[in-house]
Amino acid sequence: MNIIDEFDFEKLDYQPIKKEYVKVMYFNTLWFGLIMGIGLGVFFYFNDVEWYTWAMAYLGVLVLMILKLIYNRAEIKNRLYFVGNQFVVYRSGLFLLTTEIVPFSRIQHTSLNQGWLSKKLGLASVSVFTAGNDDTSIKIKGLSLDEAKKMNSFILNHLEE
Repeated sequence: MNIIDEFDFEKLDYQPIKKEYVKVMYFNTLWFGLIMGIGLGVFFYFNDVEWYTWAMAYLGVLVLMILKLIYNRAEIKNRLYFVGNQFVVYRSGLFLLTTEIVPFSRIQHTSLNQGWLSKKLGLASVSVFTAGNDDTSIKIKGLSLDEAKKMNSFILNHLEE
């Protein structure tokens, strides 16, 4: 029997990420919209396109950005994490809830990261890397810098045992 099978992951004491992280999500969405707008502008500049075509394209980008901003605000409430003595759990999503579970026995190393905006807001992320996987198994974004340092140290200390 697997250790994961013995736990009821619905009853764990999950911790939410910091609400300030929504500012980072908003910034990323707005930055993407700006890049899309510039790209459309360049495309329309070099192509003979009627005004209503570019108006509809820009309106489409604007609607997608607004929907993404609303989604970000609603989804951040479901970003929860738990670090126990045997595993790390991360939950996220709005319409499709995802629970990622990584036992300590599979963890190879961790890293603590801060982007420039996260640094200004006092936020950080912890990436957990597992054996047999080149990608990050779990990346918990939106932690306070102190929480991220504590989590990183806690996991590394358990790996040394």
